[in-house]
Amino acid sequence: MPEFAYTARTSSGDEVVGTLTASTSNEAIGMLSERDLFPLKVEGGAKAASRFSQQKRVKAQALAATLAQLGDLLESGVPLLRALELLSRQSAYPQLAEVMRDVHDQVAEGATLDEAFSKHPRVFNELTISMVRAGGEGGFLEDVLQRTAAFIEHQEDIKGRVIGAATYPALLAIAGTIAVTVLIVFFVPKFAEMFSRLEEKGELPALTIGLLALSDFLGSYGIFVLIALVGGFFWLVQYAKTERGRWAIDRARLKVPLAGKVYLNLAISRFCRVLGTLLKNGVPILRSLEISSDSTGNKVLADTIRQASENISSGQTLSAPLRACGLFPQTVVEMISVAEESNTLEKVLINVADGMDRRTERQLDLAVRLLEPMMLLVMAVVIMMVVIALLLPETQAMRRKYSKKQARSGFTLMELMLVMAILVILIGLVAPRFMGAQEGANISSAQTQIGLFKSSLDMYRLHLNSYPTTEQGLAAMIEEPADLTTPDRWQGPYLDSEIPIDPWGNEYQYEYPPTRNTKDFPDIWSLGPDGEDGTDDDIGNWPDEDRENELADL
Repeated sequence: MPEFAYTARTSSGDEVVGTLTASTSNEAIGMLSERDLFPLKVEGGAKAASRFSQQKRVKAQALAATLAQLGDLLESGVPLLRALELLSRQSAYPQLAEVMRDVHDQVAEGATLDEAFSKHPRVFNELTISMVRAGGEGGFLEDVLQRTAAFIEHQEDIKGRVIGAATYPALLAIAGTIAVTVLIVFFVPKFAEMFSRLEEKGELPALTIGLLALSDFLGSYGIFVLIALVGGFFWLVQYAKTERGRWAIDRARLKVPLAGKVYLNLAISRFCRVLGTLLKNGVPILRSLEISSDSTGNKVLADTIRQASENISSGQTLSAPLRACGLFPQTVVEMISVAEESNTLEKVLINVADGMDRRTERQLDLAVRLLEPMMLLVMAVVIMMVVIALLLPETQAMRRKYSKKQARSGFTLMELMLVMAILVILIGLVAPRFMGAQEGANISSAQTQIGLFKSSLDMYRLHLNSYPTTEQGLAAMIEEPADLTTPDRWQGPYLDSEIPIDPWGNEYQYEYPPTRNTKDFPDIWSLGPDGEDGTDDDIGNWPDEDRENELADL
């Protein structure tokens, strides 16, 4: 039977799109009416296929909730067709309800769930489809649906934090750019006629000449510059859709200072989490690598993972190509290598993903704390340069005027007061934020370093079946302890350099067995800004008791 794509309106007025199978278009319209939908457009054949590309995207939260509900229904013993029917009727999201109704119809006609999902590429991405396919083939569909839902929620949470972290600095950059552009294009030209006589005499300072030239250029050709920037943006968007462009842009993303590191950590975290989840559910390693390579969102990293798959098929290890590519942190590669030897790869991969997520959150926090005052400082410097460029000609003219009467140098009293007032205002804006950001950056740096100790300590434990004792301390990560019962199993050093000190110049404290951590993991802490142990500003890796008490009260 032919397939028809439709656009219809619900009783609440929402517009929905989907597909259904019917003998004729009239029958399709009748089926829509039975579903309490008012058909706006019904198309069949090739036109129906093209409708999928126009389908609106659904919110990630809605998709995650629907997949989780589907997994729960299947886990409760509800048949797949019945579960899809329930979701299509009871979903709180009209557009997604129509998608699930179409999926139900396709499955009823013999399609697999992943095949039905693939007909809606703007709703279900390649990773979701691949994981559902693996779950269907391996017999753990309900589990993979729940894990996919959790993964989508987790990624959406991280995405929200990244956007939230970048929003204020981006607004500052936009506001600063607009302010400086308006100042140069509309305000500076008013001084051009005033300075023309000085320019003819060759008495205009170089800084002022440059500012006037920039103002004249933007005033004359600014519209063309704007058109070129907009055109370049749209060209870049189209270029990014090509295979070559995607690869080049993904490579460039990895090299962006600071942001590239955060982007890489997020991609590695996604890969490790998906691969660990698939292996935990019994999916073969080659199939798991094929699916997880799509989760990175980066063409360069995906190609590296596919190369790893080829190496494994020829009898090599997973860690070898990951080490050779130079993208994966050395600690992560070593943990994967040890996990392969101890047959605990799936567990270690999920632990690595958790660690990378924590590291990324701290990097974002540190970046935001530093970026905001730096943006203010840059804006202040630019505006100050414009003001100085406009004051210099008058200052030099006054110097020449008074030099004929008396030896005099420097600014006039009024000019000096104006400059000082501007400096005081700018310092008042920037200094408090910068000082507060520096203290916050130190705290974030200490938290990050404490988090980095975890992966090295986990590797130590994989080799020796225990963490270093309090007496051995963190020094056991650099030099082999003399009291080891199995010294041949120590394969350090486990840190890339000497044991770091905290941002306030003190050593990190270490205790194992732990007295503050609820889990079997060493207590690691910094003495904080005051350098004293046991005070409120200590920074450790144990749970926040006040936060736990609040949650318990709830």
